[in-house]
Amino acid sequence: GDLSGVEEPLPRRFHISNAYPNPFNPVITIDFEIDRPRNVSMYLFDLMGRKIRTILEDREFQAGIFQEKWFGKDDRGIQVSNGIYFVQLNSDKERLKRKITLLK
Repeated sequence: GDLSGVEEPLPRRFHISNAYPNPFNPVITIDFEIDRPRNVSMYLFDLMGRKIRTILEDREFQAGIFQEKWFGKDDRGIQVSNGIYFVQLNSDKERLKRKITLLK
């Protein structure tokens, strides 16, 4: 069908809506919502609170729904081990955190 003219409602909040593993694939898909134009950074931390990966750094976004993928590698390109990690989404003074589980 032709969906032109059907407007998706814009998100009303800055939010990590979902973070889920792709089955049998060391990929985590992170869905997030942005309520207004803002600069956004996204980082991944291990359980010890060490930053292991920078996914976005000070990137400009318009309001909308977005998706980033993490392929289970740290900033040096080394595959990290299975386990629990945290994705952190930062913008202005706001910091959102969500727990994610990496399974290979």
